[in-house]
Amino acid sequence: MDNNLQKQKTKEPAAKNTVVRYEKESLDKLTAGVERLCMKADRIAALLPVIDEIKASIEELSGNIMYLDRRLKQMHNPIAEEMRQYLQKYGTGLLDKVLEEQEKNTPEGEKINFYI
Repeated sequence: MDNNLQKQKTKEPAAKNTVVRYEKESLDKLTAGVERLCMKADRIAALLPVIDEIKASIEELSGNIMYLDRRLKQMHNPIAEEMRQYLQKYGTGLLDKVLEEQEKNTPEGEKINFYI
């Protein structure tokens, strides 16, 4: 009977060591995951001023397109009307194309959605 008791005592520390090792590995994986998230958050935070600049530029461009459209509309001549159609076709559609292309080329985990 002492022999069985001795076997149980030697098995218990091995089992405890295994559990501790798995817990340490899980903690290491969790720590690495948190570090990756922090790095991504830092990258996103660094991009926020750039995104604000892009928004401001888009708003300015949009205002310029609307102003030019109004001015061309006031001219009442065929050349101005042709330029206005060109502006409507390419000026307003250009922004949509740029945003669509950017979305295609951005990996899923790094996409940032913003609305104007």
